[in-house]
Amino acid sequence: MAKSELLVLARATANLKRQKQKEERKKVLSICVTKLQNIQDPESVLCKSVLINNTLRNIQLEYREAQRKAKFKRDRDNEESGNEAESEAKKRCFIFQIKENVPD
Repeated sequence: MAKSELLVLARATANLKRQKQKEERKKVLSICVTKLQNIQDPESVLCKSVLINNTLRNIQLEYREAQRKAKFKRDRDNEESGNEAESEAKKRCFIFQIKENVPD
């Protein structure tokens, strides 16, 4: 397998993993909301309602953290691609300057 094929396979696997985690979060979030709605008097089952609320809060925090990491990765990738383009432009400029200074 070529390096590019491995890279594509790794990215596909990572995307599937992220998608699965996202679906699991949605499922648990839905369950938590349903359970909270089914509790008539939260004070009567305080322990249960606190656990459900904590789970809900943790899922929200996980989601925010995943979004932050994804944004950081996108920014880093954009910066790297920008640096590569800038580096290539500098090389071209340098080569052009050398050609101008070389006597015929």
